[in-house]
Amino acid sequence: MGTPSPSTMWYFAEGYTGAGFEQWICVLNPGNVAAGLTFRFQTQEKGEQVKAGFTVPARSRASFKVNDLLDADLQNSLALESSVPVVAERPMYFDYRGTGGHGWQGGHCVMGTTALAQVYYFAEGTTREGFEEWLTLQNPNPRSITVSASYQMGPGQGDAVQRSYTVRPGERYTVFVPGEVGEGKDVSAVLASTAFFLAERPMYFRYGGYGADWSGGDCIIGARHAAVEWFLAEGYTGEGYHTWLCMHNPGIEDASVLLTYYTQEEGPLPARLLELPAGVRQTVYVNEHAGAGYQLSARVISSRPIVVERPMYFDTGGGVQGGHDVVGREVR
Repeated sequence: MGTPSPSTMWYFAEGYTGAGFEQWICVLNPGNVAAGLTFRFQTQEKGEQVKAGFTVPARSRASFKVNDLLDADLQNSLALESSVPVVAERPMYFDYRGTGGHGWQGGHCVMGTTALAQVYYFAEGTTREGFEEWLTLQNPNPRSITVSASYQMGPGQGDAVQRSYTVRPGERYTVFVPGEVGEGKDVSAVLASTAFFLAERPMYFRYGGYGADWSGGDCIIGARHAAVEWFLAEGYTGEGYHTWLCMHNPGIEDASVLLTYYTQEEGPLPARLLELPAGVRQTVYVNEHAGAGYQLSARVISSRPIVVERPMYFDTGGGVQGGHDVVGREVR
């Protein structure tokens, strides 16, 4: 999704300069004055690394390859400072060997955030076979912080799991989610701290749903709020595309959820009512729920604050496979 305005500060929790990964920062300067940039990388291996003296001309865009700015094999987060308001995104491309020597290839791209928060919600997440889920935690503060995690599963997959992580000042911390909750789970997460921080969730996969065999990866910054209304503009249930909705109820009361699909072919479809128990993650396969062959958007209205994401997996038929995921746009 785009951003409503440029900023002089951008944060990214994920990043890696190891073998098989290419990390980039793309900076748009829409203004009439050149932008001076300072990259403050928080690395897991070497602490904070500061790279200064870069510029982006007025009304221009520049790309910076992080592999050239940093040493190899650094797990890194970034606080990007600019002398004038700019827009920053982080594309990454990978040939990921992973914990199992997979060789999954693909890419993902994240719009940075202009401010840190104390709570992040992730509705999507899975430790099923063929998936590797991670959380990356950024601490640009001058002191150590503690981040508490509550992992909540799909129906019948067990009780919530509580964990706590210490992130040292000017560093990044990485969590391998299957090591926290076990294998074979559909898992949502709530991360919280008394300090301000940033959290992202990279996932790499060989997706095998409904006869598919598609590899790739995706990454998002967590939602900062649960909300009672969510919008998602993209969605497609045509051949070679699998669209899902992941809904998480982090509260202590059950939620009634009204789901409406707006299609390009037939207009709005009849609304569907779902029940989402407290502390549970629920997954909807849109190809079956809405029907096949639709270009569609979705609107989710809930009686209680929830979090909604939309993962999609695809094979275009021309040899291009992969997937992507977004957090919906909330109305609170």
